[in-house]
Amino acid sequence: MQTYQVRIYFEDTDCGGIVYHTNYIKYCERARSEMFFARGNQPYAGNCGFVVSSLEAKFHASARLGDVLEVRSRILHTRQSSLRMEQKIYRI
Repeated sequence: MQTYQVRIYFEDTDCGGIVYHTNYIKYCERARSEMFFARGNQPYAGNCGFVVSSLEAKFHASARLGDVLEVRSRILHTRQSSLRMEQKIYRI
């Protein structure tokens, strides 16, 4: 399992200090890229890249301005040209 931390800044939130729901997807994208970088790889090669073909999200509670989140990522299985991942975000 790989972990990635992100602090919530004003730019991530609405006027009430609550994180926009789409930003959680961006945090997961950063964590996926960091998995490649940590292994000395890039999430692309030439004109081929890592593409998300589907995702499922469940929101349990909102993050707020100043929170630190941890994205926990793990690869569930791989195939010749694809992989399936699970990512969970926790407030720490």
